[in-house]
Amino acid sequence: MEEIPKSAASPDQSVKKGLRSEMIVALSAIVVSIMTLSVYIFQARIMMDQQHTSVWPYVEWVYNYISEENQEFYISVINKGVGPALVRDSKIYLDGKLYKDYSDLIKDLVGEGKRDSLWIVYSGVDNSVMAPGEEVKIFHVKSWRGTRIPMVDSKRFNYTLCYCSIYKDCWTTDGTNLVEGQCK
Repeated sequence: MEEIPKSAASPDQSVKKGLRSEMIVALSAIVVSIMTLSVYIFQARIMMDQQHTSVWPYVEWVYNYISEENQEFYISVINKGVGPALVRDSKIYLDGKLYKDYSDLIKDLVGEGKRDSLWIVYSGVDNSVMAPGEEVKIFHVKSWRGTRIPMVDSKRFNYTLCYCSIYKDCWTTDGTNLVEGQCK
């Protein structure tokens, strides 16, 4: 009988060494794949956030009183954002009282007698789409036939708007505060 030299490896030992190196390569490939997937998910999240911010509307209302010869005041709604604003709802208050009808607001603001001698225009923005940069005068009173308009303090007005982006991100503003959330 011949003796097998002790330096030669047995078949079982070579299989074990091969399995170890193959296992290390396989585990390394899995780790690299998981890291790559994580990077792609993170990158996709960043791209989605960029899409949302590229169409953010920013709507505010402005009160203007012009006391020159052509006395007038108006309240306008402006979309200062970079995307369209889907205006869901708006409410106007004078001295804390909610007005659903602008004609009642005008009557309480300038009085019943002066109403016929003023140029008055009003419109709404509820359930409309405002393009970026668009301005809508929702309430405009102008002197006509020499009638003087009473000075109206802007602090007497409060106007709340609820609007959304095309991605259904919604905000409510009263001109000074902006709250993110669903329209009520």
